[in-house]
Amino acid sequence: MTESIERCPQCGHVLRHGTYRAGVRVGPVKALIFDLVEVTGRTGLTADGLYALLTAENHPMFRQSMRTHLYQLRMLLASSGTSLDSKTYWTGGHRSTVYYIEHAKESMRGCENGKEAQGR
Repeated sequence: MTESIERCPQCGHVLRHGTYRAGVRVGPVKALIFDLVEVTGRTGLTADGLYALLTAENHPMFRQSMRTHLYQLRMLLASSGTSLDSKTYWTGGHRSTVYYIEHAKESMRGCENGKEAQGR
């Protein structure tokens, strides 16, 4: 029986077991959050919409837990060149936060093995 080897999409190095987004190892809930926000593109996903999707995906949590995951994901992605950004809008006296993913412009940025791939 052969085991499939997962490789970094940026540099091709073998990755440890785990879930990776933008070259950063993340847990399953953070990976789901990343995927849900990323699929919306620059339009983004509201905090209420994200919360509803997480609950629908059988990941019930308190809103504060969701915000904590978002903050931790933002910090993890900081070194990758990919960022989890947000904008806040006020409509009808109600604050609405929209999250979106901004990808790195350089191809090797965000790869945890980037230095080895560049020969450093």
